[in-house]
Amino acid sequence: VIRPPQPLILVMWHNHVSDLESKLKISTPTKVQLCGSLALVLGVTTGLYLTPCFAQNNFSFTPKNKKPDKLSPELKAALVFYKNRNYHEASKRLEILAQQGDAVAARYLGSMYEDGLTGKQDLIRAEHWLRKAALKNDVEAQLKLAGVISFRTQENTEKASNEINYWLIKAADQGSIMAQAKMGARYGSGKGIKQNLALSFKYREMAALQGDEKAALKAGRQAFLGEGIAPDPARAVILYKRAATSYP
Repeated sequence: VIRPPQPLILVMWHNHVSDLESKLKISTPTKVQLCGSLALVLGVTTGLYLTPCFAQNNFSFTPKNKKPDKLSPELKAALVFYKNRNYHEASKRLEILAQQGDAVAARYLGSMYEDGLTGKQDLIRAEHWLRKAALKNDVEAQLKLAGVISFRTQENTEKASNEINYWLIKAADQGSIMAQAKMGARYGSGKGIKQNLALSFKYREMAALQGDEKAALKAGRQAFLGEGIAPDPARAVILYKRAATSYP
């Protein structure tokens, strides 16, 4: 077992508790309470320390508020092959349905090309099929399409950035939490789009109200400091409380 280095906060807390004991001559019951507090800090801090961080540019998560897809019998049959990892047969069936205008089939097919499940990764074909689904207002396809364009182009042109913003805003305005959080970050940093703190707050608050704790923390900070919004401590408290439910 490889032990990670002890987080600095624990060392500081331990030293603080020791100083209190020596200076105030704390009783044994109180020491027990302090030890309980230390255990709580240890649990939270260790969880944070060991939890992997996801890449900021990952666009592939399904929106939390995604509604169930309406699947035709033919699409359900195709997805049986997909779930059984018979990707060759699944892709053939999905392509027939996608060509007939089935947005969900087009999204699945585009995702398969994106992930290399059809043999090798093919971002051009992935973008082709995801765009067909996105144009039919498939929110998850819009989110994924923005990710494919971002990865393929590395946003090396203004045109690429504009298209990424277009699809993210479409998805965000239809309720995609991840798209909302990403547009909040993009407007906040000015990366790939002109900085606009008011819109940054708008999209972060939208994501926060749907359960994104990190967006709630950032929106709360903006509300408290008056970044893109008139200083509003009461609103900041509401957002901070949302963040505090599960984002230490």
